[in-house]
Amino acid sequence: MNFKFQLENGVSGIIRLYDFKRDPEKIIIHLFTGSSAEEIKKADSFFLDDKDNRFRFVAEIENELHGTVVVVRETLFLSRHRAVLHSVVVSPQFRGTGLAEILIEAIEEFCRKKGISLLLVSTWESNQRAIKFYEKSGFKHYGLLPNGLQASDLSKLENEVLLYKELG
Repeated sequence: MNFKFQLENGVSGIIRLYDFKRDPEKIIIHLFTGSSAEEIKKADSFFLDDKDNRFRFVAEIENELHGTVVVVRETLFLSRHRAVLHSVVVSPQFRGTGLAEILIEAIEEFCRKKGISLLLVSTWESNQRAIKFYEKSGFKHYGLLPNGLQASDLSKLENEVLLYKELG
């Protein structure tokens, strides 16, 4: 499933499903510069374990990956109408261009086609830029989980802001 887009500055590209064979090398160039291809491939195994419910989409511009978002569909019978967004990342040179909004719109369309009617996302309480982005994208607050997120180096805990969006 590919979604063509054009940014306000005239740059065009596609949003597509991540290719686990050819994209690990490409994704670290602009998005995860502190990671090695081996680390990316190890993380990718999470998706390969459940291809029907776990998806990584990428924004490709001139054969380079400049954005990504992860969607994980709930697997329990009573909650299969929900999906959780993870790792909404845009390369620095395309921040503020509308690319993140286009990624979210593409994910919403994909989710609707899969019968998903509720998107959940969370972020650090200190990440006000992300919170404002999600609010602008139509997400609403439904909670705050004290010490819900832990830094990747395990050095600290921080409150987790919980948001949702109903897809019409």
